[in-house]
Amino acid sequence: MKRYTIDQLSHLSGLPDTTILFWHKKYNVFPDIIPTKDRDFKYNTNHLNRLLNITTLFHLDKKYSLEKLSILESCDLELKVEIELLTNLIKNKLNDDIINQLLVSTLTYDSSRFNLIIDTGLKKLSTEDFYNYIMYPFLVRIFETFHNAKEIPVQFYYMINILERKLHHLIHTTGSVCDKDEVVLLYLPENEFYEIGLLFTNLLLKQRGYKTYYIGSNQKPIAIKQFIEDINPDIILSFDANSANYKSYNKVFESFPDHIDKFYLLGRQITIEKYKIPRKQKFYDLKEFENFLEELAHKKSELK
Repeated sequence: MKRYTIDQLSHLSGLPDTTILFWHKKYNVFPDIIPTKDRDFKYNTNHLNRLLNITTLFHLDKKYSLEKLSILESCDLELKVEIELLTNLIKNKLNDDIINQLLVSTLTYDSSRFNLIIDTGLKKLSTEDFYNYIMYPFLVRIFETFHNAKEIPVQFYYMINILERKLHHLIHTTGSVCDKDEVVLLYLPENEFYEIGLLFTNLLLKQRGYKTYYIGSNQKPIAIKQFIEDINPDIILSFDANSANYKSYNKVFESFPDHIDKFYLLGRQITIEKYKIPRKQKFYDLKEFENFLEELAHKKSELK
């Protein structure tokens, strides 16, 4: 079973480590552990799941007190969360707690609950809001927690694979009415394999009526050059979440000086602000990109 430090427990739960230690000392939230200040103590997956479920229920308009939650068996906490999940969390857009439940689903390989949260969230929220306020923070929690660790727990790759398949299905089943003039190429450069952000962007574009060509991950400049020659896209779009492949992105931009005005990049501000394309071609979240698309459509209508 995976073991977590108090710092990792804090990152994944969104709670300060001092709060976790205080809850345990005062309310005994982990009944099988003697309260300790030892920061080297390793917690297991059951401890993390219990903490996430207690946090979720505690945030529901103070409906549940910590005193009462702490004495419940973990299976009873799980049942209460199941009951409250859809009727309260997503309805009230309690983003941190939805993220907590995605984490619980991931750590326990609970693909049914994971899918249920994703499906319901996408029905209740717009694509860009679901990505910006739920999915992206969920991914950030994972990667910031384990960026110094030797490896990310396998459960996360399992759920990312499920999410990628779900997004491909949503993209495939989205209406094929293309009422925009612009053609968009979506790609990830060499050695970049995390497609979640780009897939959400492709889904957003399809929903907005753009014709998209998704060539996916690990693409060399020569492949992009072939596409430009064959299709001549209006927008060439990529996504970078963590700058781990900074050189690969810049290699693409430097390969196309005559077409650089067509290249756009989505990602965190702290990650992409240093890339070698103009600021107007960088978007720090999906909402900013959507605003750009709206401005583009407005300018087109004025010219007609």
